[in-house]
Amino acid sequence: MGDQPKYQIDYERYRGFFDDLDVSDVQKDQMIEALFLIGQAFYDAGFGFEFVGQTCGKPHENEEDSPDGGEAVISSAGVILTEHFNLCAAE
Repeated sequence: MGDQPKYQIDYERYRGFFDDLDVSDVQKDQMIEALFLIGQAFYDAGFGFEFVGQTCGKPHENEEDSPDGGEAVISSAGVILTEHFNLCAAE
């Protein structure tokens, strides 16, 4: 699976959640560890990836700063949010 987790679980703290079950402390500890591993897997899936070369909102060196210069930009002749925000902020 990979590297071992770099944390220590305080089993005593979480055993009480399993008191209604008719299981031993060893089985409770196994369930607690499984839940922590699942939680870490979700964390790794969301935060464990680095997207090299992709910056959000920052143009590449060969791109223009203006939205009119991009191919994948949608434009509208109507009021844009920036104008509306600036009008509201000026009040």
